[in-house]
Amino acid sequence: MSYKKVSKSKIINAYDKIRELKLIESIPYTELIKFLILFTEIEIAPLSNGNDPKIDLDYAKRFLSGKITAKKLHTREKYAWANYEILEGKEKSIQRITVSFLYPRVAEKNRLLGDIYEELFLYLELLYEIEDVLCDRFIAALENFISSS
Repeated sequence: MSYKKVSKSKIINAYDKIRELKLIESIPYTELIKFLILFTEIEIAPLSNGNDPKIDLDYAKRFLSGKITAKKLHTREKYAWANYEILEGKEKSIQRITVSFLYPRVAEKNRLLGDIYEELFLYLELLYEIEDVLCDRFIAALENFISSS
């Protein structure tokens, strides 16, 4: 299976909406990461035929709560990247999303806004590669999350 063609204009429009509404600036980075993990857990992991995305997210949550070390997180990250290399299509995109949570930087409290937006753009691209409606769901969920915070 090959990646489906992704409309850059759809991704850019979604990205611009997030920037225009200043959604990211209104919450701390650690809260954004928790939201991204939750959204991924609810909307993306169930689309996978395997358990690896769910396990990756579990590792990330355990790291954020201090239950595992950065070394254990790194071990899982190496496994996830090796797995990524053998996957194709949607499964590969799902794995790429979950591997992004397997870095100790997810626990950083102060990230540069430019870095956050760069990571977010990649996240949006991967959402569209999986299912283009996911990005619309993501924006709606993010707006709801921020308005309820």
